[in-house]
Amino acid sequence: MGITITDKMLREIYIIQNVFELQYYKYEKTNHFPYVFDSESNYDIEGRYINDLDICSTDNLFNLQNFKKIITERYENTNNLNLLKNQLNKIKQEAEIAIDLYNKKLTKGTKKVEEFNNFRNLLINGKTKLFRKHSAVLFVDNYQIFHLIFGSNRLTVDKNFNKSDYSFNYSSNNYELAFICQSVIDFIDYFNFSFSKEPENLKDYINKLLKVQLEHKIRYEGKYINYWRDKKYTNPKTETEIQQDIYNTLEPFCKHYNITIEREIYSANGSIDMYFERNNEKLCLEAKLAHHPDIETAITTQLPEYLDGKKTKKGIYLVFWFKTGNDKIPISQKDAKLWDEPRKYNSTYELKQVLEKNKPNGYDIDIKIINVSKPQTPSEIKPSKNKNIKA
Repeated sequence: MGITITDKMLREIYIIQNVFELQYYKYEKTNHFPYVFDSESNYDIEGRYINDLDICSTDNLFNLQNFKKIITERYENTNNLNLLKNQLNKIKQEAEIAIDLYNKKLTKGTKKVEEFNNFRNLLINGKTKLFRKHSAVLFVDNYQIFHLIFGSNRLTVDKNFNKSDYSFNYSSNNYELAFICQSVIDFIDYFNFSFSKEPENLKDYINKLLKVQLEHKIRYEGKYINYWRDKKYTNPKTETEIQQDIYNTLEPFCKHYNITIEREIYSANGSIDMYFERNNEKLCLEAKLAHHPDIETAITTQLPEYLDGKKTKKGIYLVFWFKTGNDKIPISQKDAKLWDEPRKYNSTYELKQVLEKNKPNGYDIDIKIINVSKPQTPSEIKPSKNKNIKA
């Protein structure tokens, strides 16, 4: 009996989780599976940061387009939407665990990444050897990790491995694996939005609209270009210009459910960027550019005053991130002239951590950061053209 598409995706997410965790691997005599060793067949080793990862698999992995296609067909034809929803939410939960591992352990400023960067900066010669040390080959058999070999790649790995058994070969890295997880989360959020026939509550509904209508179009439909003044991505648009795009995106959906949406409504000592009201529920949205000088303080001063003025505790602090460089990956040399602010933060994750700490007590404020920088990676890993690589 074949594996279902949801079980397949779940196992693939587990593979990604294990790849992230094995970079912090600690050798134990009783721990023999999955088999982890280096290019010299030493087992008593510790994990290390993987800069380049080759994946050799008996099965086709990470085919997001096929996953989306089959799930869409099931959604259109199934009589049991609750079963499908539960399966998708389980996948989303595990993908979020993988993203959390990546953010906390494998981004700039974390232990393994800084160790790798320090070695790279110190070595003038011998860089080839360094990068070989921080490469790895992953063997996956029937959607389960069988071997992880540090300091090697699929061309140099021990000839004792019958690589012809592994028909699918991929080249990847930590960021691309995390990106797969985020793509899966975004897709599932889109479906969860479709499951909802009526808004549960005003704030949750607006958050869903921001996720599946605004952010999805920015990340996957090329709408990020609407947030820049130039095609070289050196001049972001202003907050006022961005507000109009938010309004145009949300207004049709709000109108459908009789939700009032207004721009620049006066409250307290200023104007709320966006105001929503439905029955007895009220919500204020404040939009900010990540490089705005008051990005850290507006959530504690400006937004609470607006909320008090409209006699509500519910708000959304919406931040737009323009900094180029794959969010978590530093800007490459060829992109050095692209937008590099805010320089204080290396990622949206770092900025959100600060904003979460600054949230004022006594208010129900959600923080959402949307990355509108120029995408620099494919939406999914593609197999090598040469599927059967011989050593």
